[in-house]
Amino acid sequence: MVVEGVAQAASEDPLGAALGIVQPTLEYAGTIAFAVSGALLAARKRMDLVGVLVLACLVAVGGGTMRDVLVEQARSKAALRRGGDWKRAELDGIEPTLATPAEDLLALDDALTRLEAEDARKAEVVRLRFFAGLGEDEIAEALGVSKRTVSRAWSEARARLAVLVKPPEA
Repeated sequence: MVVEGVAQAASEDPLGAALGIVQPTLEYAGTIAFAVSGALLAARKRMDLVGVLVLACLVAVGGGTMRDVLVEQARSKAALRRGGDWKRAELDGIEPTLATPAEDLLALDDALTRLEAEDARKAEVVRLRFFAGLGEDEIAEALGVSKRTVSRAWSEARARLAVLVKPPEA
């Protein structure tokens, strides 16, 4: 039965089981937040009901889809079958110190998933700002909080993501 499978998975890896339950819920919440932000934008532009619904749907699907496309593209570039384990080297023998954009995006996605487990609101602010391109005013309106709350969450999320994305010391 499903309940027995969840109980067995939780006993083997409790954190993984918890994330397996929480992650889809947070993804749905993110989609709803994108939809609300699109509807608010359409209402601010004085669109009719059809325009509001269309824009809400487009923003809801588009924001999450854009993140998924970027993350999947980064994963495919890092895949072993595509030379993901190869290290680039300059002709003069000096290896670059910066990660490739694909590695950066994978690290950001991993850090964002961990941030989401710590603080869902901060992760949602990052998603709306980074992937949907919303400003602090629009995010505050979409989430129903003050601009100062969004500003504080953005600042704290950036600091936390900087720690989470930082490569481990060798």
